[in-house]
Parts: sequence; C-alpha cells; structure tokens
Amino acid sequence: MVNFSPGSTQRKPILNHQRSVDPVDTRSMKSYKSTLEKLKKLREETRQLFSDLEQMEEVSLSHWNVSVNMLSSKQSYTLRKLDVLDRRYRYAMIALTG
Repeated sequence: MVNFSPGSTQRKPILNHQRSVDPVDTRSMKSYKSTLEKLKKLREETRQLFSDLEQMEEVSLSHWNVSVNMLSSKQSYTLRKLDVLDRRYRYAMIALTG
C-alpha cells in the first residue's frame, strides 16, 4: 500500500497566475469597493458643503436648493448602483455555491 501525503494528492497550479480565483467574485468586489469609496467621498462633500453654507452669512435659498439637489442626486445614483452591485454579488455567490 502506498501512502500519499495530503499535499501530494491536491491539484496544484503549474504557474502562480493560474491560481483558482473566481473572476466574477473579484470583479464584483472591486466594483463594490470603488462604489463604497465614492459614497464616502460624497459624504465628505456633503459635510463640506454644509460647513461652508453655515459659515456664509447670508445664503440664498436657490443656492442652497441647487447644492442640496445636486448632492442628493449624486448620492441617490451611488446608492442605487451599490444596491445593484450588492444584488449581483449575492446572485453570483448563490450561483457559485449552488
């Protein structure tokens, strides 16, 4: 009877770049992380905007509305994109795990 060590019976990649990395998972995570970073930047922009508006002595209502609407639409778009990415990631994981 021949005894094999546990490591010798496993399939090993020939080259380092042939490791078994799921391209769907990697792509989704990169996109997910970049969208989260965009959301963090938008939060910081929002904080800065409100800080600037508080420091101004007299703020016109139209300027306030335009600034808030612009940030709101950016944030809504980013949140929708994040939701879509989250759904895609969950579906991909369900498909991969069975």
